[in-house]
Amino acid sequence: MPSQEHLNFINKLNDSKIPRQNQLIANRLFMKNFPRETTGAEIEHCFQTFGPVHDVKIIAKENTYVLNYLQM
Repeated sequence: MPSQEHLNFINKLNDSKIPRQNQLIANRLFMKNFPRETTGAEIEHCFQTFGPVHDVKIIAKENTYVLNYLQM
């Protein structure tokens, strides 16, 4: 079961008021400090409002960090 911190984080991403661009540009986005239990599907769902998500990779090193990679 996801923690409350995790759910709050996902809700913040979903409620983002960042304006969408009219022109689509391929981008790669590297993110960190997501809760460990965040899934690729959750990241994709949050960012697909800004354009199609082509790939999500989660790179987790045990006891150190989680790096999320998103290509749009």
